[in-house]
Amino acid sequence: MLLLVEMWRDFSSWCILFGEQGVLNAVAPQTTTNAEFTTALARAMWRPAMFPMPSSVLKLIYGTERASVITDGQKVIPKRTLESGYQFIYPDILSACQQVSKMFMF
Repeated sequence: MLLLVEMWRDFSSWCILFGEQGVLNAVAPQTTTNAEFTTALARAMWRPAMFPMPSSVLKLIYGTERASVITDGQKVIPKRTLESGYQFIYPDILSACQQVSKMFMF
């Protein structure tokens, strides 16, 4: 939760400071699939990710459309945010997962 608060504070402060208005996507610029996310999180947590969830099981549980969102992602690009000059704290999935893993490692 603290990570989300930190990122939101940075993003909203930047918008206020530079007078940005309108719709800005606050998603990281790197698009990531569920498989890429799982691999990055496992790597950051020093844990194996050996058994992927079969997409057929996800389709059975969630339906085709929702399973596609889970496995393929939404592919949102923060074009206007990047054009305005904002620099993301965690621009890629590995750096974000490494930060999250620090909250859970003892």
